[in-house]
Amino acid sequence: MANPRRPSRHQARRLALQALYQQKLTSDTVPVLLKQFEEDLRKQHADQGYFENLVEQVIVLKEQIDQHLSEVIECPLEQVSTIELIVMRMAVYEFIGQPEVPYKVVINEALQLSKRFGSREGFKFINWVLDRLSSQLRVDEINPNTA
Repeated sequence: MANPRRPSRHQARRLALQALYQQKLTSDTVPVLLKQFEEDLRKQHADQGYFENLVEQVIVLKEQIDQHLSEVIECPLEQVSTIELIVMRMAVYEFIGQPEVPYKVVINEALQLSKRFGSREGFKFINWVLDRLSSQLRVDEINPNTA
């Protein structure tokens, strides 16, 4: 009996990055974005629910997410590369909205996306930012004795 492949969250994150980048350029609404990526989600066997959640929540919670980022990043967020900013927004959302995903997985996935789509050295900046935010947003996971 064949075992069907499990939908990929990695692919969902990659497509969410593309959708959020597109939204930044076009101001497309969430339903338009979700519709436009349906075929890619199916072809790439991405976790559609995870994709939809990431896209919707990063857009809805953008101000809250950016507040967390601003607490660590010293320059205005407008000066951060668009790809790196979207990758960090996705990761911050996963820190606060997906507590079942280990923080190390969130950081690793963000670094992979950054290395593939971002600037040459952007992953170092992302790692630095997310390392600091993970210790603030995932205190119980990083240091269970503080709970």
